[in-house]
Amino acid sequence: MAKKATKKATKESQEWTEGTNEETTPSLAPQDLSILVQFIDVCCKRGAFEGSELEAVGGARNRIVALLQTQPKGKGKGRGAKG
Repeated sequence: MAKKATKKATKESQEWTEGTNEETTPSLAPQDLSILVQFIDVCCKRGAFEGSELEAVGGARNRIVALLQTQPKGKGKGRGAKG
């Protein structure tokens, strides 16, 4: 009985790994990053972060905005990506 369970687990593992490839690798589009900036802004307005956390959150937000600004015009700078 243990052999059947092992064979089944191995088959399921093979099916899962066969289904993953570079085509399905998760990625972030400029629009996703713009939404993240909006999310950070809303969280800050609602008091979701403590004062000691604001420097790190603001720094991350500024880096995302800078990255969006390096994108070709019309692709990266969307709503909420204001500096």
